[in-house]
Amino acid sequence: MPSSFWSNTIWYILLAVSSIITLVFTLIKSKNCKFTIAYTLAALGFVYMIEAVLVVIFNAYDYYPKIVNDMFQDTVLGNIFSQVSIASTSAFAIVYNLSYGWYVLFAFIYYLIDIFFVKLRIYEHYWYKSIYTFIGFIPLFILIKKYYIKFINSSKYIFNYIILYLCVFAVSGNLIILPFKLMSIQIFNIHFFDNFSRNHTATGIIWGFLFINILIYVYKRNFHWAFKAAVFIMLFFIQFVLYKTGIILYKDGWFIPATLIDLLGIYLFIIVLDYFLRSKPSVH
Repeated sequence: MPSSFWSNTIWYILLAVSSIITLVFTLIKSKNCKFTIAYTLAALGFVYMIEAVLVVIFNAYDYYPKIVNDMFQDTVLGNIFSQVSIASTSAFAIVYNLSYGWYVLFAFIYYLIDIFFVKLRIYEHYWYKSIYTFIGFIPLFILIKKYYIKFINSSKYIFNYIILYLCVFAVSGNLIILPFKLMSIQIFNIHFFDNFSRNHTATGIIWGFLFINILIYVYKRNFHWAFKAAVFIMLFFIQFVLYKTGIILYKDGWFIPATLIDLLGIYLFIIVLDYFLRSKPSVH
């Protein structure tokens, strides 16, 4: 076991364990586990987007879980531990119907964790300050709760669409894009920044936004199966063009299987998560 495990990685694992415990208690209390899982994933997708702005664009801070040697990729992995914790806490607060006073307490706890991780040198600020965590997390938790109430009390298509997109964005990023990157199977490669992994992350977000939204639209509309098949062929061809132009890099022999996993995997996530979301609680 490398020394970095005990100095760095272990603290992120403990954060993950706390997230799992929080989710277990949340699901035990929940009257509708499928919907709770889906909404938690939507909250995760939302905080991922916030983090993309702070970390990828504005270089606010870095995480150092010391899991991989690539420093930016290591930050991405540390970010996952952090954001899963936030999403699980928000779900816990919603399911237990906690008052907003608890949200202040949770924000203060994350503020202390922020300070603690900085002191341990497993997390580094650049222009960001720990107090921003306390100030920002209170409205963040409230916003997630407010949208939850709005969603379950509204039948408007747009509310379901946004939540479904955020769910699929979170799941596909963690279960398809990230593993492919770690195994060097598929790497996105538009040069926005000087760092290779930062470029991958930024490009992957753009790619995901376009492809996920197209597939959600195709799934939601009552199109003939032949039209849907044509859309899949078109997206496959677009991915082939991206491959040939060097925008997406693939390990030798992996273009076809990786592209099929991309498209069919995302479509499967859309079907399953939409089913989960349709089991939302009754209007109250």
